Amino acid sequence: MESSFVFIYNGLNLVLKVVDNETHFQSEIIMMKWLNGKVLVPKIVEYGMSEGYYYLLMTKLEGLMAFDEELMKNPETLIDILVSGIKSFWDIPIKDCPIDNRNENKLKIAKERIENNLVEIDDWDPELTSKRFNKPEEIYRYLVENKITEELVVSHGDYCLPNIFIKDQKITGFIDLSRAGIADIYQDISLLIRSFNYNNKSNDYKKLIIEKLGIDFDEKKYDYYLLLDELF
Repeated sequence: MESSFVFIYNGLNLVLKVVDNETHFQSEIIMMKWLNGKVLVPKIVEYGMSEGYYYLLMTKLEGLMAFDEELMKNPETLIDILVSGIKSFWDIPIKDCPIDNRNENKLKIAKERIENNLVEIDDWDPELTSKRFNKPEEIYRYLVENKITEELVVSHGDYCLPNIFIKDQKITGFIDLSRAGIADIYQDISLLIRSFNYNNKSNDYKKLIIEKLGIDFDEKKYDYYLLLDELF
């Protein structure tokens, strides 16, 4: 199983992230460096490895995580802020983006995770998988056999509310960037909608999120990326 720990040093405005997955660690370092100056991300202070663990010391972001109850009291305002954040990634040209998370590459990683028993079935969304899939191999097979045409953007990769900080109705930064890179726009759209639904404890705002995004919604793609995420 993969592990991660976070230590917050409020007096120093620093955060120490400790992980045991070298691939995730290296990807996060690469993307934080590349995204610096393009979107708001923490500044790297130092990083290194010791005794099988990887350490990332970074600046602490101001504000509240987007799922904070104070922010959730005004869901429509919060959606506007979250949509502006997701579009800030899409506005970045994909040229020279150092990490390629297109489906072909993500499915290779998913297969490796299945083979190494890293998929946590207990965390699956029963509403998504119930009566459809019982094993990770079944989801993987479905994804391979139902490939989609990708609309590529720079993606956060895990665009969920705990990974977005907000202050004074503005985003102050994004964290957990180990999955960031080139991907289809629905990588972020799907996780944003799911995360908002989960934290709002309803599905009432899915339509509004779609309207604010200004897209012709593709339900198949939405489902595809939720299923892909179950393997990670």
